[in-house]
Parts: sequence; C-alpha cells; structure tokens
Amino acid sequence: MAWCTRAPPIGGDLLRQTLRQQIMSSSAQLQRLADSAGSLLNCAGLVLEHATGEQQQKLLLTIREHMLEYARMHVEVQQSTEVLQQVKDEAVVSITNGTDTDLTQMLDETQRRTAQRMANVSERELTTYPRYQQLLQREEAAGSAAAAAAGDQELVMTETHMVTRDPWSQQEIRQPYRNARCGHLYDRSSLEAVLQKRSRRPTCPHVGCTNKMPLRWEDLTEDTFAKQAIEKKKTQA
Repeated sequence: MAWCTRAPPIGGDLLRQTLRQQIMSSSAQLQRLADSAGSLLNCAGLVLEHATGEQQQKLLLTIREHMLEYARMHVEVQQSTEVLQQVKDEAVVSITNGTDTDLTQMLDETQRRTAQRMANVSERELTTYPRYQQLLQREEAAGSAAAAAAGDQELVMTETHMVTRDPWSQQEIRQPYRNARCGHLYDRSSLEAVLQKRSRRPTCPHVGCTNKMPLRWEDLTEDTFAKQAIEKKKTQA
C-alpha cells in the first residue's frame, strides 16, 4: 500500500492514524502478556504448595522457561513500539517534504530495526523481567519456609552431606547458587566468570554429574538454605 502526497496535512494525518492503531495494538499485546504471566505466577504458587521433590523442580523449571519467553515477547513488543514511533516521526518528515511514503516498507523497516535490537538482548537481561523476579521470590520464600519447618536437625544433616567447595575455584562457597537441573551448588563469583568468558557454555563440572545441559542463568537460583548450612559450618570449624 503506497501513496504520494502533495498535500502534506492529508498524508500526514492518514499516516498518524494508521500507525497510532499499530501502537494501540502493541499496548493491548503488553496487557495480554502481563495477564498471562500473572496466571503463570499463580500456577507456580500451586506447584510450590502441592508438588514436592523432583516433580516440583521439573514443573518449576518449565514455568521459568515459559516466564522467560513471556519476558522476551514483552521486550520485543516494547522495542517494536519504540521503533515504530521513530519510523512514524521519520515518515511524517518525509511527507512534509513531499516525499512518497510506502506503509509496507515502513512496517518492514520497523521489523528490521526491532530484530537488530532484540539480537542484543541477553538472557540475563530477560531475568530482570518483574514477573520472573516475582517467581524467584516466591520460590525463595517457599524454600525459606520449608527450611524453617525442617528445623536444625535437617540443617545438621545437610551440613554433613553438602559439597561446600566450588568446583572451579576449589574454594569454600560464599554465595551458593543451585542448578535446578541437577541440584549441584556453585559460587556466584565463579559462575559469573565462567559464563562471561566462555563463548561456549559449559556443563556442570561436578564429577559424575549426569546433567549435560549447558549452564544457564535461568536454571540457577540462590540457595538460602545452603547458605545457612555453610555459615553454620564455618562457625563450628
């Protein structure tokens, strides 16, 4: 669809109306994504309340993956809206100057620029999505409550069997992060160094681990229960 304008006010008004509808559609998409992410968060609450053990971990992992996909779609819609606004402003200037404007080409340009922006969005940035953070907070709260209910006896047993040395640095873990796929612990500082420096993601380095999936931040959560056990072990040393 293309038009040639010699009367800028008419072409400009039509352009603004068409692209305004596109932007309003983006706002509706953001609201639907927020509603869906909210429903997924409620599902996580049910899993934390009723599921246990390995089944709970598998379900939570699936929920995290879906939540990150919502995060990616949310960012993409936001980026697309910003780019669309830029393209619209550029087109209005072109129309004012008497230049032909092709709406299809404008929308293609919007998609191209949006794709360029999304290529620079890292998985770690997606984990800052508010709903994803709320999910992690719910998991942490549930873990803390379970730890408190288990009492000191379970903590002592955990201290006895827990591997508290980081597999990369071989130093005592200070800030433990647990891999949801295999349950092994790592120190956050080592994770940051390994995941930032290596172009190819490593797998779990613990000897004998059967988990061959590459390490990803979305599979790693801070383990406050393990941190309590490590701190108590230090005080007793």
